[in-house]
Amino acid sequence: MLGIIAIVALGGIVYMVSSADTVDQSVTITTSAPTIASVTVKSGASCAAGTALNTTDSTFSLSEAGTTHEVHLCGTATDLNGFEEINTTTQYDAVLFDDAAENFPCTGDDNDCYLQPDGEGLTLSNCTSGTTCDFDFEIADIAYLANPSSSWTARVSITDDAAQAGNQTSSAFAINSLTAFAVTSAANFGAVALDATSTEQTVTFTNYGNVAVDAEQTANGNMTCTVGSIPVGNVEWSFSTGFIYGAGTDMTTGATTISTMSMAKSTVTGTPVTKAMYLLLDVPANGVGGTCTNIVTFTAVANA
Repeated sequence: MLGIIAIVALGGIVYMVSSADTVDQSVTITTSAPTIASVTVKSGASCAAGTALNTTDSTFSLSEAGTTHEVHLCGTATDLNGFEEINTTTQYDAVLFDDAAENFPCTGDDNDCYLQPDGEGLTLSNCTSGTTCDFDFEIADIAYLANPSSSWTARVSITDDAAQAGNQTSSAFAINSLTAFAVTSAANFGAVALDATSTEQTVTFTNYGNVAVDAEQTANGNMTCTVGSIPVGNVEWSFSTGFIYGAGTDMTTGATTISTMSMAKSTVTGTPVTKAMYLLLDVPANGVGGTCTNIVTFTAVANA
């Protein structure tokens, strides 16, 4: 018997409904602390035009006694979160100090610590895109009395908008010794009779260097008078007021070091260290008349 099996396939239609949805994504970027790769100290009018200072082949000289001098602290600050984090001058601080005399942080002092807080004297440049800003800190008030030392060091620090901080120090450089003083330009003994001694005259020295000094004295010759001359040694000097003629030291034409001067350097700008020298002139009993003059030169030398 033949069996027949009928297979019937039922077809169905399946409908799928599609719709759009969103996923909110967020991330918080961690802050990156700012960095300064290096700090270079330069003399001159700017970082671009200056000469780098170091202890190997370039030192800083205080060549104009009684005035101030400038250096520039130069470098590039980086913040990987973007230049906008470090593009305000008040975010930067600088200090220039003698590391042999002061530890950081130091108190501002014309001898060994120059502070530039809150961007004082700072110029920022190349600070409009990317992650970096160039800085030029001008320290314009280095006094003539700044310590002679080979350990002067600069430090620049920065705090970004996220209160993250970074800093860098420079290599050391040297400020040279400066031996310099000013001296009263004239000593007028007035009218003195023959065979008489003058009244005491005062010559004042002012130390305008950064080390203690003595003096070297020379004269250009005897005092030349309208009639005759007075020997150079007839003028005596002493550092003691009221001294008696004969107890002082004779002026000389040859270079003579006055090692008893020992005039200390000033430690406060505007308060110079001074020393008085007192002079007496003995006029010969005869052979001279009229007005008598000569020139005495004093040269500052380092205190022995």
